[in-house]
Amino acid sequence: MKMTNEKKLKNKLVTMLKEDWNGKKGYLTDNEMFKYCQFYTGDFWKKLEKTNKKSA
Repeated sequence: MKMTNEKKLKNKLVTMLKEDWNGKKGYLTDNEMFKYCQFYTGDFWKKLEKTNKKSA
């Protein structure tokens, strides 16, 4: 996976998460967002690796 693709995916994910959180919780601070995204992207990338291995 190229770095540009990874960045695009992460940006997309962060945008989705912001929309999700804004709907549920109102405004999140950058620090909260960072913690949430760190947790979320870790899980996200593990799942992505598994699906890539299955399709490979």
